[in-house]
Amino acid sequence: MFEQKIAFIGLGVMGRPMATNLVNAGYPLTVHDLEKTKAQPLIELGADWADSVGEAVVKADVVMTSLPGRAQVKEVALADDGVLVHLGSGKTWIELSTNNLATCREVVAAAEEHGIRWLDAPV
Repeated sequence: MFEQKIAFIGLGVMGRPMATNLVNAGYPLTVHDLEKTKAQPLIELGADWADSVGEAVVKADVVMTSLPGRAQVKEVALADDGVLVHLGSGKTWIELSTNNLATCREVVAAAEEHGIRWLDAPV
């Protein structure tokens, strides 16, 4: 199977189908959402559940986020238990949420300070 470990945060209307495709393709996947019930179908397919963003991303090579808006992106990125604190230098964050330019610039600057590659890929 694949060696890249992926953390997927945000399992709503857009996130859950994307995460499902990843776990079905054989990627080691850890998932997190504010509502664990949204993760249950993924857990049944073999994904691991994480109780927090930090727990989800700490062992990941790649993080993918699909969140409702810019406030949630900033929170997941910049919180004390967020992506930037736990992902680690040299890792990759793919941000799939609909966002705005100001938030993207803020998060990209913070990611660069942590040595994290950031890809804006809104769906």
